[in-house]
Amino acid sequence: MARVLITREHASPMDSLLYAVGHAPVHVPLVSLCATGDPMPQLKPNAALVTSKAVVRFVSGLDHLLGGVRVAAVGQATADALTQAGVTVHIVGKGGGVEALAGLQVLSAEVAWFIGAKNPSGLLNAELNRLGVQQWGVYCNSTPASVAATLVQTDFDAVTFASGSAVRAFAAVMGPLDCPVFAIGRSTAAEARAAGFRRVAVALNNSLEALAASTAVLRG
Repeated sequence: MARVLITREHASPMDSLLYAVGHAPVHVPLVSLCATGDPMPQLKPNAALVTSKAVVRFVSGLDHLLGGVRVAAVGQATADALTQAGVTVHIVGKGGGVEALAGLQVLSAEVAWFIGAKNPSGLLNAELNRLGVQQWGVYCNSTPASVAATLVQTDFDAVTFASGSAVRAFAAVMGPLDCPVFAIGRSTAAEARAAGFRRVAVALNNSLEALAASTAVLRG
């Protein structure tokens, strides 16, 4: 039974998903989310990319803000959270933010918003800038002060990353260890490779279920 590190803010439901695959989950939260308080862009968008269900936690009145707007969500969990908040989701990008953004097919004359983390991962950030998308970072990631002491005392065989910020937090403390790394999407995987990790696998789609399933190779 492999010990698989969960680095996201909350252990659930990833811990149950890893149990189901036959692993022993180990949880060390490398990021915690907090509101930025940044103002929204001034011009109402024609299209919007929402990258995380956490957006629903930090932005009220999304149904009014995004009414009549072409909306792309990253992952089914984000789409479900938006739907519950009264937002109509037109595109679900299962491969990550870059794929979802491509699905929006933003035209040069359109106003497009990105709603998500203050500092999106490198690949997505580059594409947002290329298309002139207005970024609204509604939450930021901070690293708990106790992470360094906890990580160095934690035994694990593999690591799962659900965000680039978790990759950076881990690498700052532990460096690029020679252990299997499982990333939730291409952007997160790119962050891991840039940080020096060599054994990086990418989940089939942008979901915790797919991330947990990708670790099944550890049983071989």
